[in-house]
Amino acid sequence: MTWDSSKRVVPTDWLKRKARALRDHAGRCHLCGHAGAEQVDHILNVARGGTHEPNNLAPAHGLPCPTCGRRCHTDKTQAESLLARPRMGRTPERHPGLL
Repeated sequence: MTWDSSKRVVPTDWLKRKARALRDHAGRCHLCGHAGAEQVDHILNVARGGTHEPNNLAPAHGLPCPTCGRRCHTDKTQAESLLARPRMGRTPERHPGLL
């Protein structure tokens, strides 16, 4: 998922918040538990009511984790995106033999 910078609103001190979250958690990914996380994840997505406050920020791997190989932040974001999408298609009709 790419971010449209014209719609993305982050605090002016985002880089400080990111550095603090990485430092406070010693770069340990909150999703897989391994060290080396270089990105910061919103534990509760901002679109679902989460904030940019320190208690809602935690490190996550954007690049493959050096230990388990997962792209934790990307995987979590994609899963959240799938859950947020409306289901497409027709509602199932009753079988004619069951009418």
